[in-house]
Amino acid sequence: MMRWLAGVAGLALLAAPAMAQTQDDRAKIVAACETEMTMPAGTCDCIADLGLEQLEPKLYSMLATMLTDPQGAASLAASGQLTPVEAMTVGMFLVTAPQQCALPQ
Repeated sequence: MMRWLAGVAGLALLAAPAMAQTQDDRAKIVAACETEMTMPAGTCDCIADLGLEQLEPKLYSMLATMLTDPQGAASLAASGQLTPVEAMTVGMFLVTAPQQCALPQ
């Protein structure tokens, strides 16, 4: 039992930085959505939550980068750290998510 608890505690410690990064990315996405895309707060919350559901963690972080630092995102793509398929996936998400979130719930 103690080993199991130690294992669970260890996993929680490993997951904490990723969860913190995800929350930071979520805050960036919501803020950029409201200011740069001039969408309502509820729509931006929906987009951020939909991204968590539909995108892998790497792509969710890339979404935050694309919205807050487009030149940085372009540099990542140009350097090969982001494949064309990954860039297209995030781009398509940015096209479809606002439409999905704007529909009546």
